[in-house]
Amino acid sequence: MPFYLSFFLTLNAITWFVYGLSMQDKCIYIPNVGGFALGLVQMVLYDIYRKGTESEKEQGLGEGVINIVWYLNNLAFNSVKKKK
Repeated sequence: MPFYLSFFLTLNAITWFVYGLSMQDKCIYIPNVGGFALGLVQMVLYDIYRKGTESEKEQGLGEGVINIVWYLNNLAFNSVKKKK
């Protein structure tokens, strides 16, 4: 997941938390405490693991990802073919 997506989702949780506090609505601000906390955890994990090893950077997509895409493509093609 891109860092900026995580950042803005966390910012969104903060915004809704502040709005919920200002409106004194527990149904809004209590769930967004969790969203804010999980967003922070996600950004910290992104910071820890964003720097892959040189061999991981050279490999690009892993072989497993390519196999999954190939399998799903064939599965979708075969299901369309069977309907005809």
